[in-house]
Amino acid sequence: MPRSIRSISLIAGVVALCAGAAQAQAPGVSARTIVIGQSAPLSGPNAELGNDIRNGALAYFKKVNDAGGIHGRKIELVTHDDANQVPRAEANTKRLVEEQPVFALYGYASATLSRPALPFVEKHRVPFIGPFTGADPMRVFNKQVYNIRASYADELEKIVEHYSTFGIKRFAVVYYDDTVGKENVTAVERALKKRNLSAVSYAAFKDRAKPDIESGLKEVRKGDPEVVIFTTLYKATADFIKASARSGFGAQMVSNSFPGASPLAKELGTDGAGVSIAQVVPPPIIERRSEPLVAPRSAVLMLVAFVLIIGTVAIAFCVMVYDRPRSTNI
Repeated sequence: MPRSIRSISLIAGVVALCAGAAQAQAPGVSARTIVIGQSAPLSGPNAELGNDIRNGALAYFKKVNDAGGIHGRKIELVTHDDANQVPRAEANTKRLVEEQPVFALYGYASATLSRPALPFVEKHRVPFIGPFTGADPMRVFNKQVYNIRASYADELEKIVEHYSTFGIKRFAVVYYDDTVGKENVTAVERALKKRNLSAVSYAAFKDRAKPDIESGLKEVRKGDPEVVIFTTLYKATADFIKASARSGFGAQMVSNSFPGASPLAKELGTDGAGVSIAQVVPPPIIERRSEPLVAPRSAVLMLVAFVLIIGTVAIAFCVMVYDRPRSTNI
C-alpha cells in the first residue's frame, strides 16, 4: 500500500476513535481535560531519550493549550518513569490504563518497552500513539496502534543503498541477540540481498546491560568490513566505536536512529568524527518553513534534538486530527 494511502488510513482511524470518544466521554476525557499517558525512561541508561520524547510532547501541548486546547479541553501528559526496565513499563501501563485511566498512550521509548502495553491497549481499546520505535514487531497490524515514524527496516535499506552506491560491498552488522535485534539483521540482509551482497561479519550482544565490546569487535574484524552498521543503544555503539579507534580499525561506522543522535554524539565526543546516523525527520535547523507540518510549528521544531522533533511530530498528528470538526470526512 502506498505510504500516502497508509497515512490517510491512519488519520481516518484516529478521527473515528476521537469522534467516538467525544460522544461517549471516554476514559481520560472530561469537560476540561484530555489525559494522555506515557511510560518512559526518565532515569537510568536511556534517560536522555525518554526525557527528549516527553519534552517534545510537552512543548507541543503547551502551544495547543495556550491557544485554548482542543474544543476547550486542555491536554495533560501523565508520565511514569520505567528506567528502561520492561517490568516497570508493564506496571506503568497497567496503572495508566486500568487505574487512572487515560484516553490514549503515547511515546514509549522502544519496542521492548512498548510490547508489554499491547495486551492492555487491545483489552481496553486504548489508542497507542507514536511508539518511539521503528522495529518490525511493533508494526504488525493492530487497530489500536498508530505508528508515525519510518521503520528501522526503511532506515537500514537506505543505509545500504547509500554506501553501495559508492561501490562498497563489505558490510558488518552489530546488533542485540533478541527479537528486535534479529529483525534488524534480517532487514540488513534483505537490503544486501537486493544488491547481490551478504554481510561479511556480525557482532551479536546477548546482554544489553553489559555487552562484550571487545569480543564483538574481534568478530566484526574477522570479515574485514568497509562499513559497520549498528542497531544498538548509544552506549554500546559509542563503546564499540571508541574501541575500534584504539585498535586502529578504520571502517566507516554508521547507525540507524535507535541510539539517538544527541546522546550518541555526546557519548562519542571527539571520537564521533566521521560517524553517520540515520534520521527520520528534518534537521533541527529548518530552512524550508513553508512545509505544511513545519510552518505552523516552527517555534516548536527549532528545539535542538531530533528526538524532540519526532516526539512533537507524533503527537501533532493526534492533536490535528482530534481538533478537526466532527463532521469532517476523509
